[in-house]
Amino acid sequence: MSRPTVAMTGELRDGNMIHVHQRYFNALWDAGLMPVALPGKLDWAKAEEYADQFDGFLFTGGGDVDPKYYMEDRHPLCGQANEERDAFELSLLTSVMLRDKPVLGICRGIQLLNVGLGGSLFQHVEGHSAGDGPDVWHDVYIRQGTLLHDIMGKDVIRTNSWHHQMVKGLGKSVKVCADLADGRTEAIWMPGRKFFLGVQWHPEIYYTEDEDAAKIFRAFAGALGK
Repeated sequence: MSRPTVAMTGELRDGNMIHVHQRYFNALWDAGLMPVALPGKLDWAKAEEYADQFDGFLFTGGGDVDPKYYMEDRHPLCGQANEERDAFELSLLTSVMLRDKPVLGICRGIQLLNVGLGGSLFQHVEGHSAGDGPDVWHDVYIRQGTLLHDIMGKDVIRTNSWHHQMVKGLGKSVKVCADLADGRTEAIWMPGRKFFLGVQWHPEIYYTEDEDAAKIFRAFAGALGK
C-alpha cells in the first residue's frame, strides 16, 4: 500500500550537504508516511514543483530565522541565520499555502510558518533550552475549539523545550492554539485549512514513549488520507 509523501526541510551545510535529523524520518514513517528530504537552495521553479508533487510538508527545527524578514534589527543573542534556508523555505511555504497542502511546523518550523505569514518572533527567551542546563519540560495549555485540542482531547499536556526564540506577533490568519502559563505562544494553527499546525516543542524526540506526541503525527497523517 502506497504511503503519502511528506517533504521535509533541512539545514544546508557547507553549501552541498543537507542535514535532517533521523528522528523526523522515524516519526513520519511510523505514522504511515513516506518522508523525503528537500534540498535547501532557493529555486522558485523547484519550489512550485515540490508544492505540486508532495502530499504534505514538514518544516523542521534548526537555526534562527533572519529578523530582517519581520522588519527587526538583530538582537545580540539572535543566532546567525542561514540565508539560503530562509529564502528557500519562505518561498516553499508560499507555494504550499496557495495549494492548501497539509503543513506541520516543529520548533524553528513554527517560527518559519509565523514569519512567512507576516508575523514576528521574540529573538531570545531565557530558560527554554536544554543548553541552559538540564532538559526543560513544562505544561502547555491548549485552547478549546482549536485543531490541537481536537487532536489531544485535553486542556493541558506536558512538553519538552529546546529553543530560544518564540512566536510574538501572529501572522495573517494565524491563531494561537496553545500557550504557556505566562501567556506566550507554544502552538499555532490556521482555521479553514486541511491541516496547518505549528508546535514549539519537539514531539519527534519522544513520540514512541508519549501518546500526546504520537497523536500529532497521526493527525498529520490523517490529513494526508492515511
